[in-house]
Amino acid sequence: MPRRRIAILIALGLLAGSLTFLPRATRAAPGSSPSAQRGPIGREGQCGGSITGTLSPTRVSLCASTAVTLAVEPICPVCPGGLNIVFVHIDSPQARWQEQESRKVLDELERWAGRYLSDPKLLRAAVIEYDNGGAQTKLKLSDQLGRARGALMADATYNPRGAIVRAAQLAQRELQDGRRGQSEAPCEFIILYGYTKSHYADQREAMLEAANLLNREGDLMVGCPMVAGAWYCRVAPEMPRSRRNYSEYAESGTFQRRAREQLADLPRGIDVRSMQLSQVLPAGLSYVPGSAPLGEPASRAGEAGATVLTWDWEAPEPARVYSVTYRVKPSEAGDKTITGELTVVDRGRLVQKAPAPELHLEAIDLCPTPTPSPTPVPTGTPTPPATPTPTRTPSPTPTASPRPPSATPTPSVFRIYIPLLSWDETICVPEYVFADAVLVLDMSTSMDRETRSGRSKRAAAVEAAQHFVDQLSLDDPSLPGRDQVAVVGFNDLAWTARGLGADEAAIRAALEGLEQGVAQGTRIDLALRQGQAAIEAGPRQAGNPPVMILLTDGLPNRVPFGPGSAHPGCGDQICAVLAAAAEARQAGIRVFTIGLGLPDDVLRDLLVGVASSPADYFFAPDGEDLAAIYRQIAGRISSCP
Repeated sequence: MPRRRIAILIALGLLAGSLTFLPRATRAAPGSSPSAQRGPIGREGQCGGSITGTLSPTRVSLCASTAVTLAVEPICPVCPGGLNIVFVHIDSPQARWQEQESRKVLDELERWAGRYLSDPKLLRAAVIEYDNGGAQTKLKLSDQLGRARGALMADATYNPRGAIVRAAQLAQRELQDGRRGQSEAPCEFIILYGYTKSHYADQREAMLEAANLLNREGDLMVGCPMVAGAWYCRVAPEMPRSRRNYSEYAESGTFQRRAREQLADLPRGIDVRSMQLSQVLPAGLSYVPGSAPLGEPASRAGEAGATVLTWDWEAPEPARVYSVTYRVKPSEAGDKTITGELTVVDRGRLVQKAPAPELHLEAIDLCPTPTPSPTPVPTGTPTPPATPTPTRTPSPTPTASPRPPSATPTPSVFRIYIPLLSWDETICVPEYVFADAVLVLDMSTSMDRETRSGRSKRAAAVEAAQHFVDQLSLDDPSLPGRDQVAVVGFNDLAWTARGLGADEAAIRAALEGLEQGVAQGTRIDLALRQGQAAIEAGPRQAGNPPVMILLTDGLPNRVPFGPGSAHPGCGDQICAVLAAAAEARQAGIRVFTIGLGLPDDVLRDLLVGVASSPADYFFAPDGEDLAAIYRQIAGRISSCP
């Protein structure tokens, strides 16, 4: 595969770049459930894929059926040699803008790497910084992205004669070092910031020379982090090959959007030859004929009375989601587990397999059995008296005929069947199952994005949480107990908006008030700790199990790790988040997680690891799907064990 090289140049006067070798962004399968689980893919073949699946409802009687929804997506590798990005920053009065724009690009690449690279650690970053006095390498290429984010901070000083050529040379050196010893060429990116006064002719030539050096590596994105209209941004627009690759101070997210566009258009390398999805239904669970909209699956007998269903695709399009829906019906009571497998064959006939997520069904024997009506015993029928035959008598006076005797009726007899109920254990009544629940909602700025109905994801999330409150029993004097709710918000910080309680008006007000704390950042570690603290602060309701429901629409960022952090043994943010989740679970809290957004925006494996079980993770491709998820969770926390 040829090396794809991209340079992004952002100067406090300059910014350039384009991103390459990233697969097209995908959208969630229509009809896919938020409670989806995803099965991992190995690396035997060059193409892989992902599977999400859900079962709804998860508890049915023998009279009913349940729906199975699966979404499968073939994925072929891009950038097998990894992805290297070099940031070149200049000390500038607008250094904060420079840092923010670079962080957005790095976040975009990190999301992609987590989904499409065989190992997310194949994403590496380097940071160069320069000023009027020279240039230095602050961080050599490293997979420690937390360190890279820290190194992006530059000094807020004035440097219109920055050593930009030397900085460009250091960037090239990092790229060359990253290519050495690689059997597959990496994808490469450069982000360079710089500026100068328009009448500094020598500095103008230096900036154009730096641009030429980096344009040899690939396309450049060029931006000027100075006030619009100033003389400092006259040279910058000349540096990128396309005006679309230019931005300047006060514009937000231009580089990130441009990067996303280019990533969506990149080639995917190896094509998929075929794909097969199998589902294994255990004995006692059968496929409902005609219930698959895409057509009847092939069916064969499996081991131990199982039934194997298969769906096949020829030359499926990589990174496209294919949805499969069908229904199953139990014929016997008990727990049933549906398993399966996704098999992907690439054009080189290399095979890659992955297990489908296990879907668990509880079948209950509650169907009423028709009882035959009792046959009534026939009643006695009275025998009519004999009619006398009249005769002529010579008697002058008539004699009255005797009155026939009345028959004595036989009493009717009916058999009444009275069922006898008996049990040895206490019966659980779902209406009498309560919980102490804390709602933990992401209040980062990314929640401003619109849902399919046109409102923000944040508004949809708050409304869905309000619907969750509707499902609870907060203050019903006719019940032997009550639910309690706490409300927590988080972004770069985490806070308790409302402690545990059953005051419905106060809970709803706390949910509405969360939007006042919107800010950047996604500190999932703090969210988990604050949720645990809200539970432990009480007051607890006797007998109520503790439950935490965490919703987020992005990847964790700004999470400290390593020496000096709360988890010094962790080498990355993921480890620190999982450690915080483990502490909550060890405290006896059942943790539900909800990932909101496109698959690329949600780190599914992390949220599954945070949840108490894979079945306690839910995926919502759009904010309008959240209400159904919260209803499902409300049903789970009030169900009998």
